[in-house]
Amino acid sequence: DTWVDLQDALATDDLHDLVAGSTYKLSLRVKIPSGAITGTEMILAIGDYHGGAWSEDTQAAVNTYDVYQVVTVSSTLNAAATGIYIRIQAADTAVATEVFNVDEITLECTSSAAEHEALSIFHVVAHRGDRKRKQYLANTSFENATITDSWLASGGTWTKDATDWLFGSASGKLVPGGSTEFVLQFVLFTGTKKLNVGETYNFSIWLKSTAAASGADNAIYLQEGDVDDVNVTTSVAYSLAGGEGYVKVEAPHTITDSDSDRLRVIVSAAAGDTINIDGAMLIQNDRALNYFEVNTNDGASGVESADDAPEITWPWFGFDVVNIDYLHGWRRMDRGARVWDELKSVSLASGARYSGFDEGDTLTLRAYLEDGFSDPVIAEVFDETKVRRG
Repeated sequence: DTWVDLQDALATDDLHDLVAGSTYKLSLRVKIPSGAITGTEMILAIGDYHGGAWSEDTQAAVNTYDVYQVVTVSSTLNAAATGIYIRIQAADTAVATEVFNVDEITLECTSSAAEHEALSIFHVVAHRGDRKRKQYLANTSFENATITDSWLASGGTWTKDATDWLFGSASGKLVPGGSTEFVLQFVLFTGTKKLNVGETYNFSIWLKSTAAASGADNAIYLQEGDVDDVNVTTSVAYSLAGGEGYVKVEAPHTITDSDSDRLRVIVSAAAGDTINIDGAMLIQNDRALNYFEVNTNDGASGVESADDAPEITWPWFGFDVVNIDYLHGWRRMDRGARVWDELKSVSLASGARYSGFDEGDTLTLRAYLEDGFSDPVIAEVFDETKVRRG
């Protein structure tokens, strides 16, 4: 075979910014002169390197000559792929002096909704209104290697439990032993982000116990303070029947002391309890969100900075839309005609034919040019035997 690679180099250890396991579509327009190379000798290929060997998906052109045709090949890269190539090739049966012309080469990922959203003006505009919060706690799903970097225990046994979790692959496990114990984390507001009187913060956490845990010492706390003192405390008791799975508990607190420059969150458990803890969140809001954001940052000795908090964004509603991939063909333009007038028909066809919210508050859009679209089935055809004048 003779070929042209469209990536800058061929290497077994370079994916050229493509993603293993994703699906890609390579398209181009090709014109094959008659009397020379055959259509089926012109081939598109997407290959990937995995398991010590190259493999590829290919698509040949058809035997149509002297006009442009569109050729497309799709390929799902192996999940273990480490190298790729994107290739235009001539079969080994072609003669070395034979030629063909190519134009309008495109490569797109067809398996990633995020990529399509990034190219959609509709999504970009809609996401301008997304709700935003900061997640101030560190290691919020208790999955980091050293749990005591972000969360400290007053006593008992405090460990990362990789056998039980609600989010991710681990939870924190507190076993107080013979006396009441607690775990805590400080968040410092001493950098750019400050605490202000009147602001409300909410600490929420998911707790689980296999046995009843409902004593006077079973509570969560959200405290404001400074380097010397705890200034104000809000506490909320929790009651676990045992065996019911993870239960969400939250404590809102409004800042009242102008000297406060830090918040401390605490989960307390009574002697004899075994409490699994997961999904911790500290946000500036009067109530917990129906949404969990992982903060993989690690604190140091149970202390985290508010300036390190990642931003949580989530939309007001979901989208059910279909990507439209349309390659506009060549069109003759008469004198005085405007390109815009010709493009408007494409715009009308690719725009939503109908839109509305379903029962799950998801905005659904459908268009004529989407894949798989078909016109409504005709209910009845009226002819001269069914329709009479007058």
